[in-house]
Amino acid sequence: MTEEHNTKLGFKEYRDLTIQSGLELIPVIGPTLSTAYFGRKQELRFKRIENFYQELSKKINELDSSIQFKNINNDNKDDITSMIEMLNDEIEKQSQQNKLKYFINYFINYMSINNEDHYIRYDLFFEILKDLSVSDLGHLKNFSENGYTSGILLTRDETRARIFRLRNYGLLEIIDFSKSISKHSADNFENKKISITRFGDSFYDFCLSSV
Repeated sequence: MTEEHNTKLGFKEYRDLTIQSGLELIPVIGPTLSTAYFGRKQELRFKRIENFYQELSKKINELDSSIQFKNINNDNKDDITSMIEMLNDEIEKQSQQNKLKYFINYFINYMSINNEDHYIRYDLFFEILKDLSVSDLGHLKNFSENGYTSGILLTRDETRARIFRLRNYGLLEIIDFSKSISKHSADNFENKKISITRFGDSFYDFCLSSV
């Protein structure tokens, strides 16, 4: 095992040790605060991972024979192991538990033999799912399930900001009604059509749609 690999694996430990040392420097309450913080932090991590695998098992049992999983072999076992490690890292720090069902969808679709055509997008789908909030994902679901939306109806700054965020990930496109071209520099949605892209549809089917 290389020194670089050891450093990579130990990053979280080094970070936590630094935080722990910093907390313990606080006069009088430092040691007690450090113990309380790390005890609670570890408890939450374990609980989140435990809850994820319980829900995942429940979902797979419900599916029963309606889905076929790929065989694990020498060609794919490293990729699958890496996926599980990334998933565990994200789940243990994920405070938005409403996203749990989307990570379950991701795992099941990743392991399904019916999604080999998505192989080159697996990592990208995961990064996007990890970065977007539940509210962001909710907006994307609305566009997928309800079709395009006339931009003139979108007056809230928060909604407009989410639209731009989703567009920046390539999930939505903003089209001018009159010119039918993408307006990437637009800061006003009036007379624009906002719709989900083909890539956005693929992401929705893989991560957000019920398996």
